[in-house]
Amino acid sequence: MSNCGGIAAGILRNCSNNFVGGVSDELILINKADIIDYDENVSNPKIIEAINLVTSPAAQAYKFEGFKNSTEPQVDAAPAAFLNGWKHQVLFRIFDNSPETKAIIDGMNNGTFVAIIKNNNQGVNGNAVYELYGRFLGLQVTTGNSTKNDADTQGAWVITLATADGEKEPRTPDTIFLTDLATTAALIESLL
Repeated sequence: MSNCGGIAAGILRNCSNNFVGGVSDELILINKADIIDYDENVSNPKIIEAINLVTSPAAQAYKFEGFKNSTEPQVDAAPAAFLNGWKHQVLFRIFDNSPETKAIIDGMNNGTFVAIIKNNNQGVNGNAVYELYGRFLGLQVTTGNSTKNDADTQGAWVITLATADGEKEPRTPDTIFLTDLATTAALIESLL
């Protein structure tokens, strides 16, 4: 009988690398259908070393920029009667209401995506900066609204992408990392 749970190591506080909270206001989304596969690190499958996109027609990732902490990723345990998992969620705000922006939001409402989050916490040599949400099942719009008289957002679109109800990701968000922070940032940039 295999052991599918438990721990095999402890976690010690790294005093030379203090933890830093928060994320960049830069969110990158990729249509899940445009991803062929991922290159996983041989020693640790939680580390993604490449995201391989469809080449014909050429697929790409898309950047959404906000400001003042307008992007809010979250991961929650999703226990169930038989198999536990994780709910991935990214709430973000779009500070534009042009017809072009509304067309993108309309398309988003029926799509499935993966999201790349850029953490403020760098980890060791940049190994904690980029995380991938929705790798296995993708994220879908679960809420979306624009409240025109909202004093804080001034009517910005507030979109939540999350694991669909009744589903759960099998694990926490994977980390995207290749060699060092500069190489990893170039890898992310090549997707755009």
